Amino acid sequence: MKDNLSRMLALFVASCIFVRMSVLCVFAWTGILYYVMIMCYAFYSLYFYSKGVAVYSIDKPLLCFLAVGFISIVFNDVDYHFQPWLRLLGFVIISISFGPLLESKQNLLIKKKIFIYFKNLGIIFCITSLFLKFAGVSFFAPLAFGLGYHDMVVAPIAYIVSIFVLNDLLMFRKRRLITLMALMFCLGCGMLTGSRGALGSFLLAISLYIILVINGPKKILYRFLCLSFAYFMYEYNPFGLLDHFFEKMERDSSDMSFVLSGRDQMIEDRLKDFQESPLYGAGFASMNNILNSKVDFQSGIIESGSSWFLLLGSTGLLGVLFFILTVIMDIGKAFVTKTNIPALVAIVFILSHMTVEGYIISFGAPMCAIFWMFLSLIKGNVEFCSIINSK
Repeated sequence: MKDNLSRMLALFVASCIFVRMSVLCVFAWTGILYYVMIMCYAFYSLYFYSKGVAVYSIDKPLLCFLAVGFISIVFNDVDYHFQPWLRLLGFVIISISFGPLLESKQNLLIKKKIFIYFKNLGIIFCITSLFLKFAGVSFFAPLAFGLGYHDMVVAPIAYIVSIFVLNDLLMFRKRRLITLMALMFCLGCGMLTGSRGALGSFLLAISLYIILVINGPKKILYRFLCLSFAYFMYEYNPFGLLDHFFEKMERDSSDMSFVLSGRDQMIEDRLKDFQESPLYGAGFASMNNILNSKVDFQSGIIESGSSWFLLLGSTGLLGVLFFILTVIMDIGKAFVTKTNIPALVAIVFILSHMTVEGYIISFGAPMCAIFWMFLSLIKGNVEFCSIINSK
């Protein structure tokens, strides 16, 4: 009975993540459903932690990061439109539910199940989006990409799922043809989005995967195969998968060299925030300089241009320091022991992708929950190879 309940909860959580990223997000109820899911999961996590079955102690660097967020709001006159206390509270809830702030054995087992559903639903999400895009079908959202409400939302999911599917292909002999087809479709979906930041992060992550997993002569072979595949895709562009990618490159090259891109201008604003308050920033997930930034003053939604620069501008050096300590302490053992490699590679992908997208402390963004869940799974006493092999 308890196992069935945990499976239902895991399926509910994973489903809500994809609903939030889908074209259905244009309806208000999907946002309400997502936040209700986070709250329910947080209460579930607190319940089991309170029973005294913790696997390890509180994540101290993450707790310090939250304390810096608190200080950054207290010692700054943050515009109320940014709702800084609500943002901090939301991130605390994410840290408790998905993240490694508090853990219990039961919560880790739930995250294992969530991951399984996330991977399987992700494959369906990417493949369906790929075929819908080829068919020219678009639902509700004007910038929709298949099932996703935007191509920049689909891209990181497609490449993250590709990492886990590739690991399945190389490590397990069962259903290899089906796994290979799933990998090609997921990669095709990612490439069709035309996201250069996601593609570059994926190449970095796969390079790390080859270094950590493949040894001996096979390492040279796989490097050759990867380079050959990259050359083939670039030279022949099968099915026009890279058309959007090339269009962006041509558009950028046609711009005047002294004109900064929108992201560069937003990053300049974040650097100004940092210069004004280098120690603890302008206020957790908030901004002082918004001349070039995208801010919806009605909803408080912001576009920062980069997670790394948002961390620097809103929480200062202290925030960046404790964030990096949180990540290093949680993934350091995985690097040394070469365990939990697929999750480690996915984390590296996200850390790289954070350079061009500002979601890492945005509790309303599904990628925020995904990142902290992976980090928690790496830290927890769960063998990630067994997680991704569970069916």
